[in-house]
Amino acid sequence: MKKNIIIIILIFSINQLLSQTYTISGYVQDIKTGEHLIGVNVYDKNLNISTCTNNFGFYSISFLANQEVKLKFSFVGYQSIDTLIEVKENLNKNIFLEQNNTLTNIEIIANKYDRIENRTEISTHQITINQLKTLPSLTGENDIMKAYLLMPGVQSGSEGATGLHVRGGSPDQNLILLDDIPLYYVNHIGGFFSVFDPDVIKNTKLLKGGFPARYGGRISSVFDIRMNDGNKKKYNKIISIGILSTKLLFEGPIKKNKTSFIFSIRRCNLDILTRYADMLQNDNIVSGYTFYDIYTKINHKFSEKKQLFFSFYNGNDYVFYNETLAYNDIEYKNKDNINWGNLLISIKLNHKHNKKLYSNFTIAYTQFSYRTKSSSINKNIIDNKINYESLYSFSSGVNDIISKIDFDFYANNNNKVKFGASIIFHTFMPSITKTKYIINTPNNSSTTLKTDNIYSFENSAYFEDEIKIHKKISFNIGFHFSSYHLKTNSYFSVQPRFISNIKLNKTSSFKTSYSYMTQYVHLLSNTGAGLPTDLWVPSTKKIKPENSNLYSLAFVKSFSNNNIEFSFETFYKSFDNLIDYKEGAILFDATENWQNKVATDGVGKSYGAEFLLRKNKGSTTGWISYYISHSERQFEEINKGEPYLYKYDRTHDIAIVFIQKINKKISCSATWVYSTGNLTTLAKARYDLINFDYYNSNETGAIYSTDEVHVYNGRNNHRLPAYHKLDLGINFKKKKKRGLRVLSIGIYNVYNRKNPYYLFLKYENNTYKLYQQSLFPIIPSISYSFKF
Repeated sequence: MKKNIIIIILIFSINQLLSQTYTISGYVQDIKTGEHLIGVNVYDKNLNISTCTNNFGFYSISFLANQEVKLKFSFVGYQSIDTLIEVKENLNKNIFLEQNNTLTNIEIIANKYDRIENRTEISTHQITINQLKTLPSLTGENDIMKAYLLMPGVQSGSEGATGLHVRGGSPDQNLILLDDIPLYYVNHIGGFFSVFDPDVIKNTKLLKGGFPARYGGRISSVFDIRMNDGNKKKYNKIISIGILSTKLLFEGPIKKNKTSFIFSIRRCNLDILTRYADMLQNDNIVSGYTFYDIYTKINHKFSEKKQLFFSFYNGNDYVFYNETLAYNDIEYKNKDNINWGNLLISIKLNHKHNKKLYSNFTIAYTQFSYRTKSSSINKNIIDNKINYESLYSFSSGVNDIISKIDFDFYANNNNKVKFGASIIFHTFMPSITKTKYIINTPNNSSTTLKTDNIYSFENSAYFEDEIKIHKKISFNIGFHFSSYHLKTNSYFSVQPRFISNIKLNKTSSFKTSYSYMTQYVHLLSNTGAGLPTDLWVPSTKKIKPENSNLYSLAFVKSFSNNNIEFSFETFYKSFDNLIDYKEGAILFDATENWQNKVATDGVGKSYGAEFLLRKNKGSTTGWISYYISHSERQFEEINKGEPYLYKYDRTHDIAIVFIQKINKKISCSATWVYSTGNLTTLAKARYDLINFDYYNSNETGAIYSTDEVHVYNGRNNHRLPAYHKLDLGINFKKKKKRGLRVLSIGIYNVYNRKNPYYLFLKYENNTYKLYQQSLFPIIPSISYSFKF
């Protein structure tokens, strides 16, 4: 008996030894800059085993002991490399890839693990920074958010705007992350440009559906944007001058291969031009607009296991109008200004606990504020005595203190687990209105009307598992748990997430997903304004959290050795607990609590189909997209309780993008877009109503005052003309003795299409006529940058 037990133990030990696995892990970096690369494919094609790097460039892959493996590291825009490894023990292996700037075959070589049909994801798009920088743009400023408008399922509010509507959602329903931290408002110039500087950004990703459990807090989409870490090898400087802005970037090592930084500042030039124009035309008026963006990131490597990251962003917009007049020894001064902006600060600590477990701990602060101020002064020039003074100001904002921790656990090659938790302390300042009147009499007055700040805690935890149960079947399954706590009440939510990928053959697959999402913050939108006068407000006892259910189906296929991708997707999304201003609500009236201005418990639905044909590799790249959809809303207190089309419902959207790399020095691009016109609300009839409060009688008889009344038959009852335009761009690169020069020339709206911005009525010849206001005609642009 004892002998048999020993034999069994010996057999078991030999079996364990033979089946023992070891793990190869490490970081993948750019060989010239030391930047960690996100999404690098790591695979052994003989053993059919693969993985990819996480958001910090870390990978982990396991093999049976006592064998030789040939790992290939592959990333778009970089030369692939093969590494031969003898698997005898756990091994830390850092890999350095070199960018490929030639037109050789290396650039277009694909691997099957990078194919769209092998990814356990759906409704996801990525535009590389190199692609972005070749696209034509308004005034020569490349814009990340504008680029994603060229993808199916993504629509802008109106021409020039970067407020994005994803699959029927509103802009506040997009979770926009900069280094994992949310930004509340990402637009400059009332929405014409976003705050993101492409020279600072490393990686971007848009998720329209199939949300993994790690994402939460919004119900329509996720924009995941990552900053560069800063060159660890050498110092670089970029100076860029364009029609719109001037930019300076500086990066380099503080301690080579240990500590690095990146700093960028961008400033708008428009106020300089408008000030000069005002001086030439009228020295009594000074007006203008400007903005700035400041980015800073510092990272330090303590060891192979620990790294520290510090991220900072601050951006502000400022609109001003100052007028000074003098008449009969009296001076009149009027000043109006509006400013809004974001502040973000975060500290991250990465820790590689062992070959399979990786964590990231974050503490952060993010803030958005909006302020407007108007003042008027009337005083005597001789004795400087004030006859009259008035002051009006309005402000609102929101800020968050965030603490979160995230874990990546590589259980085995077929099972990757992510889990984590976060706490957010919200402070909402819905509105503060101040008025002050000083008259040279005892009747002076000063008033401050303030809506009390609202404080709340938002807690969340998540667990997701990307698991491969068969070589043709994989899933991403998870749950996102959240709770929201105010002084008076609490809300709780359990949000299941599911993604499946079933391969039909070597080049195609069928994908499905379901996501339930909850959102505790809301945006009260003043849809007629072009500036961020919208108010961020929390869920309260009266205002419930918004929810969405999103179902997606997709068929995907790759062609031509993975150089071309095709996808067809359908989706259905339902919304509940939506909010909007009641009809006739006054935005800036602080005498009334904001909750009384709101229509609640709104519902909505959106459904549609998306087609995308995309070529990602080679000297010629680009894509063709088509999106057909329907979106509607319903509130008991709006439109007589009847359903109505969402303001930005557009039946058809088409985008064609063409990018051609002619040689090492020259690249060109073209984009053409078409979309069904936006909706607006127009009166269908009018009549005059006698105002009996105004009555006068004279020798000729009674005289009455009449008020004009417009009759409407529903909200969003008129569709504007279709929107379409063609943009062209060309880039010239030339290596100089001391750096790289890039000259970019573009033409916006080549055939000068008069696209509608809004409609207005004008009374002419005893009748009203409807006119269209357009915004941008054909606009040439030029920008110059020098990297040294």
